Order: sequence, then structure tokens, then C-alpha cells
Amino acid sequence: MTSAVALFSSLFGSASADAPAECAFRLEESKGELTHPVQSVEPTKDGRFLNYTVEATEPVRAVGCGTVKNVTFLTGFGQSLILSHGEGLQTVYGGLSRTQVRTGQVVEAGQVIALVDPEGRHDALIFGIWANGDAVNPAEWVAPFPVEEASRSIQGGAR
Repeated sequence: MTSAVALFSSLFGSASADAPAECAFRLEESKGELTHPVQSVEPTKDGRFLNYTVEATEPVRAVGCGTVKNVTFLTGFGQSLILSHGEGLQTVYGGLSRTQVRTGQVVEAGQVIALVDPEGRHDALIFGIWANGDAVNPAEWVAPFPVEEASRSIQGGAR
């Protein structure tokens, strides 16, 4: 059986020229600066992925500008989307109930690219980051989660 990391690595290939020049990230400068793709709930870490378990339908936002490299169904991850941000940086979003973009489309940072729905096949967004073909710890790449948002989501009816 192929591991998720090997499967995603085969889908990613080279990302160096996949994003428009104005979207290219500087890898070292992006670390710790990316916004969370789901902003209403604090993620949990699961191996090389972050899981955002939702209680209601939530928009999934691009963590940075880039080009949609692939929209596909992946076993264990459901409907998935891969964005290429240039300079070897790619992000994967799995567990989607519906996508809002198509392969080859250029997206802006913060643009809604999909929806995740707790009534769907998955109740969580599965989010990962690849840098130069290797899976990296996404918790090191996203900005700290807003404490006020996390407190509000916990107080607002966590089950």
C-alpha cells in the first residue's frame, strides 16, 4: 500500500514554474506566515497534516496565491485540491465537499477555493504542505492560530 506522503509526492512533481511570477513565494520568508485555510476552528496535528474539524459548512481559503495544479479524488482523503505557489512550495487540501476552482486557475491568497462540510464524507479539512518535493510540518508554516478565534470556537458549542 502506498503511503499518503509517497502518493502526494508523485502528484506534486516539480513546482518551480507552476505559479505566476507575482505569486512566487520565497520559501524561507513564508515559514510561519501563511494564513490558516479554515479560520473558524483551531487545527489538530495528525502526522504530516493539520486537520480542521468543522461543525458547520466552512469555506476553505488558499493560504497563498498560486495555480491550481490538480483537483482529484484521493483514497483516504476524498475530494482533494493541490495548489502550486512557485519556488517549490505546494499545498494540499483534502476532505473537501465541493471545490470552487479548476485545474490551471490562478488563485489569490485568501480566495475561497472549496468548502468542507461536516455532513459530507469527511468532517475535517486535511491540510498539508510540500517544499521542494518533501512533506513538511504544516504547523511550522502557518501563522499562530488566533487565540480569540480558538476560544470563541471552543466556547461556541464544541461537542
